[in-house]
Amino acid sequence: MKRILSFLMLLSFFPSCTHEIYRSLDWQRTKVTADGWDIEWPDQLRFLDPKTKITYGISNDLHNLYVCMNVTDPAIKEQIIHGGMEFRIDTLGKKVFPVVFGFPVAGDMTVTREMHAAVHKNDIQGERQVTPVMRQKIVNPATEARLTGFKPAYNGTVSLVNSTSGISAALNIDSLDVLCYEAVIPLNTFFKEELTLADSNRVFNYGITINAMAPPAAHESAGGNGGGSSRGKGVNMTGGMGNTMSGGMSGGHQGGTGGQHSSSGSRGGEHRENGVPATGNDEMYSAKQITNKLRFSVK
Repeated sequence: MKRILSFLMLLSFFPSCTHEIYRSLDWQRTKVTADGWDIEWPDQLRFLDPKTKITYGISNDLHNLYVCMNVTDPAIKEQIIHGGMEFRIDTLGKKVFPVVFGFPVAGDMTVTREMHAAVHKNDIQGERQVTPVMRQKIVNPATEARLTGFKPAYNGTVSLVNSTSGISAALNIDSLDVLCYEAVIPLNTFFKEELTLADSNRVFNYGITINAMAPPAAHESAGGNGGGSSRGKGVNMTGGMGNTMSGGMSGGHQGGTGGQHSSSGSRGGEHRENGVPATGNDEMYSAKQITNKLRFSVK
């Protein structure tokens, strides 16, 4: 009987001693310039979200928080370009995310599609071949961010051009059509001036929210009026390749049947084609959420 009681007491002791161990942020060893090119980051970013296929990394030094994301999925890229995105921080670890860094802001950038020549080697004949491909290009970059939950001096819509706060962010699209996001957020804008060794045990929740695109307004089909036009169709950029674009990648729109064709880019957030909001993948009209709970690195 004494052995049983001793065993039960031992079992009751273990839960009180256990605690969840969280992974730490990467320690940022090199200076990061938020220009939308991930050269300061590892070749393979640390985290992968299986639903959106976004790879991302979050790191810190004693004074700043750094974020990098690579986005390859066409629909997700378009949703970010037209709907905007938010990086959220929960300093209490309760998943309420009061600190919100909104970038890009919907409607704050212009993206077009351009024809490029892709050179590759024919695996059968061993000859170099040139194939035309359509790639996205940022014409007018996003220049503003919307901050909430920061210290009062930083909240609101802020310009990222010549900012004196140390806050910076940028998007770029590389030669492989990968959208790269970078942000530098000084800790003193929402937390403290400098981390100490004790902060290595501090756990924050981090969230990435890809905002839902505004659903397209109900549009009319004028097919029975003699003109055969159909509103809401994609803009045909290639005249026959079948891929369609309005600013960002349109991920499956069928373009140019009976409507007026245009090759101009669109202002992100408007997402209009022939004056009518475009239809597309229904998933783009619902927000996407990514969360991760991590503790600081302090060295």
